[in-house]
Amino acid sequence: YQLKPHEYERLPEFGTGLTDLAKQYRGTDVGLRYDDTEVAGFRKKIERAQPRVLAFNGKKAASIYLGAPGRKINYGRQTARIGETVIFVVTQTSGANAHWRAETWHNCARFVRNIHSE
Repeated sequence: YQLKPHEYERLPEFGTGLTDLAKQYRGTDVGLRYDDTEVAGFRKKIERAQPRVLAFNGKKAASIYLGAPGRKINYGRQTARIGETVIFVVTQTSGANAHWRAETWHNCARFVRNIHSE
């Protein structure tokens, strides 16, 4: 089943949720700073919810959370985890992203489908 954008509230029915590393920040990722984020609170939320997979939508938030420059982070599955939660970094979906690559999302989706078919 493919959800329409206005059906985002149904995501939990499919074992999926959305959250932000920066709850109060507004603007593009270019301006996002560590001070704008709530890394410890984010980690606690993920540890409490224990999702099987976490996908960072773009390298900026991933680099802040992982403590590594974006150029050192590859798209795809990361070696780092939050508890048992597997971390993926996928290309940012913003229309301003000229380097969006569907395969990063397809790889993550394939991983999630494989988990759910076990």
